Amino acid sequence: IERALEVEARAAGIEPSLVKAVAWHESRWKQDAVSPAGAVGVMQVMPGTAGYVNESLGGGDLDVEKARDNVELGVRYLDHLMEEMPSRKKALAAYNSGPGAVGEELEGYQRDYVDSVTELRPKF
Repeated sequence: IERALEVEARAAGIEPSLVKAVAWHESRWKQDAVSPAGAVGVMQVMPGTAGYVNESLGGGDLDVEKARDNVELGVRYLDHLMEEMPSRKKALAAYNSGPGAVGEELEGYQRDYVDSVTELRPKF
C-alpha cells in the first residue's frame, strides 16, 4: 500500500507524505476499513465520490473495493480538491467532510482533521 500511495501521489504532483498522512488518518492504510458513513478502503472513498472521480476526473472504471484503485481514486479526488479549494487546509477539510460542508471558517471537527493530518506528515 505504501508504494501505491507514493506512486499515485507523485503522479498527481502531491507530496507523498501528505497522501500517506491522509490515508493513515482515514484507515491506517487498511483496505478492509469501512466507515459508519459508508466510506471504503485505504483512502476512505465514498461510493458516490468514486463515481464522480470515474465519470468526471478521468478515473474510468476504478473500483473502490480494490486497494490500488482505491488509492488512485482518493488521490485523484484530493488533487481535484487542492485545485478547486482556496487553500490546502480547506482542501483537506473538503476531503473529510465534502466540499459543500466547507464554509468561510472551518468547523471544529474540520480543524481537528486538518491538524491531525498535518501532525502525521513528518512521520512519513
